[in-house]
Amino acid sequence: MAFGMDSETYAKLRADIRADLREEIMAEVRQQLIPMVRALVQEVMDSVKSTVAATQFDQGTHYLDAVQQAKEKEIRERSVVLVGVNEVTDVPPRDRNNVDCETVLDIFDTINSDSVPHQIFRMGSQQEGRKRPIKVIFGNSHDAKHFLRNARSLKGTRFQHVFIRPS
Repeated sequence: MAFGMDSETYAKLRADIRADLREEIMAEVRQQLIPMVRALVQEVMDSVKSTVAATQFDQGTHYLDAVQQAKEKEIRERSVVLVGVNEVTDVPPRDRNNVDCETVLDIFDTINSDSVPHQIFRMGSQQEGRKRPIKVIFGNSHDAKHFLRNARSLKGTRFQHVFIRPS
């Protein structure tokens, strides 16, 4: 055979060269593939991180929305709205608020309610010829329900034109 070798030695040498070549080629391929694989893994990790961050933000936002909604519901449950209460317009805002508070307390007396309102305020913006509703917020929902139940006793009084509804 070539270079004075027998065929067995030649085959062995050829197999060794092929193995060495295969090893060198694989090492070179690994050297090229490793950075590409690392870049792909980093891309996937970044994508997962941003997805997780967005999900956590959404969950946090949903949690805050749920808390806000629960708080608003709790306030609505302990509130009533008085519609049709006359509104004084020829006095300063502070005096207007005092007149509204006195009127609401007179309504409380008329329906024999011993509840104490926590907040009393007009809803909306003032417009000529329009009576804004008054929102009354109680300390608890029981007082609001009791006030609503006794609202019928306004009939036949000077407040018969006032309609009381849940918030």
